[in-house]
Amino acid sequence: MELKEIIKILKNNFKILIFFAVFGGLIAAGVVFSQPVKYRGDFVIYLNKEAPVQEIAQNYNDFYALQSLSQAADFLVEWSKNFYADRPEIEFRLKKKTALFLEGSLSPQSGEKTKEFYDEFVNSATQQILYFNNGIFAESQIAISFSDFKITEVKINFWRYLGAGVFGGLIIGIFAVLLKYYFKD
Repeated sequence: MELKEIIKILKNNFKILIFFAVFGGLIAAGVVFSQPVKYRGDFVIYLNKEAPVQEIAQNYNDFYALQSLSQAADFLVEWSKNFYADRPEIEFRLKKKTALFLEGSLSPQSGEKTKEFYDEFVNSATQQILYFNNGIFAESQIAISFSDFKITEVKINFWRYLGAGVFGGLIIGIFAVLLKYYFKD
């Protein structure tokens, strides 16, 4: 079968192609409009060494300080994976960017709960660092600070979904037309 024949078959069954393209677009639009509103809160955690006391300043080494900050950042990332593990309504991510800088995002089901969950995380993370400052990091303590918490509504790109639905419907329509032609002969 040549390309001219395929194009002729598709032209003759243009209504079927349009039907499937519109049907795919309607399904995509239905999926987009049936999605609940989602929220996301972004924040940053900064780690740093507190100023060492005078006696320890002679033995203070920046390399080891950076290495211990890196280990504290690794600990916070691993600890955060378990912090919200028993709560399926929350999607929580914390990524280590550098030894001093971590990025996090929190996506609960409702916008009102976002700030509440963030405050709970801040309190728990601060308690964990204080625990380490009283033990492991007693000689060179770690300071932890959090950026402002920004809550935004997650928008779904309607046109992208609609385009994908129309394109998918068109492909299925072409397949249906060619199947119809195949079984016709």
